[in-house]
Amino acid sequence: MKHRPNYALLAILAVALILRIVFWSQALLGRDAIGYAIGGLGTWCAHSPGYFGYCFSGWLVNQVVANINDSFVLINVVTSLLGIYFCYRLAESFGLKDRNAVLATAAYAFSINLDYFSVVALSFAPEGMFATLFALICHRAIKDQSFRLTLLATVIWAVSGAFRQTSISFLAPLWLYTLWASGPLKRVPLYVLVAIPIILAWSRPNAYYQKAYGGDLQADVSRSFWTLQVYTGTNYDQSNFGVDKELKQNVTGGYHWPFIEALQIVDEKTGIHFLPDYRSYGAPPPSLAHAAKLSALQFTKLTFYMLFSLPCLLILLILLPQLKKVRSLFRPGEIPFLLAWMLPVGGFFIIGHFGSFGYLQIFLSGFSVLTVLLLSRAGDPMEGPGWRRWQYAHAFLTAAALAFFIFARPYRSSDAQEKLTDVLVLQYTGPAIHHLYTVARWLVVQPGPAREEDWFRLETDAELIRWFSSSPMAERCLYKPHTVR
Repeated sequence: MKHRPNYALLAILAVALILRIVFWSQALLGRDAIGYAIGGLGTWCAHSPGYFGYCFSGWLVNQVVANINDSFVLINVVTSLLGIYFCYRLAESFGLKDRNAVLATAAYAFSINLDYFSVVALSFAPEGMFATLFALICHRAIKDQSFRLTLLATVIWAVSGAFRQTSISFLAPLWLYTLWASGPLKRVPLYVLVAIPIILAWSRPNAYYQKAYGGDLQADVSRSFWTLQVYTGTNYDQSNFGVDKELKQNVTGGYHWPFIEALQIVDEKTGIHFLPDYRSYGAPPPSLAHAAKLSALQFTKLTFYMLFSLPCLLILLILLPQLKKVRSLFRPGEIPFLLAWMLPVGGFFIIGHFGSFGYLQIFLSGFSVLTVLLLSRAGDPMEGPGWRRWQYAHAFLTAAALAFFIFARPYRSSDAQEKLTDVLVLQYTGPAIHHLYTVARWLVVQPGPAREEDWFRLETDAELIRWFSSSPMAERCLYKPHTVR
């Protein structure tokens, strides 16, 4: 019996491809994109923690494409389409069939999160693809008790960290759970022995090129990471989302990870000093109240951006109180699997670091599948139109999210509230990409409309290299961009 092609899945992939071609960014958008572009042109390293695999892949593709922005966008378009396909297979692996599997896939495929980060030079689309593929292989490995699939999952997990080093940490709980649930524990040392050389293959050059990027091969890479991520230099209070009434005149260190600030208090009280001295980073004395406020803000951001990325979650939130015995809707092994994938990451976003909402791609496909999974199983006893009601609502919200991405335009005004709306939502739409529009949080309190800096208009490799060569960064960088065609 031949496997019948799924025309609905093919249609989703076709529409997603057309969407990405139409809104393909024509220039670099944002500071991080500049860092990746410099890495793709020859430094093979971006901002901490490095992203060696992503930069090196961009460099390889650019040998043919000869435009680093287009090279990264091409990588992102391909990986996002693969991620959509893997999401469909993940839905099938969880037992969703036909229309329900298509609904879960469509919500992921047309999420504004995936739409935006698929067409700009940032590394979130590959992370989403790796996470979805990894979850799919892990789930099948556990179901089949397969040694080969567990080995494959280990390889995927180890390789994913080359593109975004955070993937190794974020996906580690699911990897460990898979090792425990997929077969005899005596195989675990073998999986570890397979993972270690793969991780070393990218982590060692990643550390080396990160040092070279800073112009000092003797530099402490961990300190540069802490400087950037934990004690971030800033002229506003992170816990106020950059909407301080008065910005500080001088850039000073500010706590970026709430649990680090809380640990710093413990460190001070106990006198153990297991953390670096915050004074050496120019950070203020730690405050538990500030850490709690920052955690509350990050919880609010996480909730907001999850609903922004997957509006279909609204249906689940509305119906969840009406669902009886929610736990009974899960099949054996599904709860620990999903918790291992989603809970540690979500917890880190609240008490650790949650910057760009592109971070959500680490488990976005999982939430898309989970939503339809619960709604479809809870709806089984329903008859007639009632059974279809949530499906229509799901399809409507997915279509509305797609329409919003295609048509919503940023305000680009002087009003602080409208600028904040641009920061939170409207700069991630298709028209904003076409107009090369980005706005930083700290611009909300600045007078006048948000202004793009000159480097937002860099459209060719030659322009980027001229800009980089004239910057202080180029003077200290041991490896400079090269190979412009």
